[in-house]
Amino acid sequence: MNNGVKIYFLILLISILSGCGRSKDVKQITYSFSVDLEDPFNVFIAYKDSDGYKTLYIDREWTKDVYLGSGDAASLLIIPQTRAKIKYTGKIICNDNIKTTTSSNIVSLSVATDSL
Repeated sequence: MNNGVKIYFLILLISILSGCGRSKDVKQITYSFSVDLEDPFNVFIAYKDSDGYKTLYIDREWTKDVYLGSGDAASLLIIPQTRAKIKYTGKIICNDNIKTTTSSNIVSLSVATDSL
């Protein structure tokens, strides 16, 4: 191999190795659902954690702590399974930063973790 090719591969190897040692900043994210109603009803929840999107059904207030890397998007989707016109709230919380939405319909809330 000529010297130019050797230097190119050496620079490529150094770049790869220096990038492997870096870890993403990890942030704790808290997702929250609340409703001002005592009677339970089904609610579909979808949220993002470090493994991808998770889904579940709940019937009362709910919170979940997850860990996401910087640059990831924290995402929460809430779909009530009732025709009653009630207000409910979805929140994404990181440290002192709170992103919130209140609705009587579908709630969709997403935010980049870098902005939290």
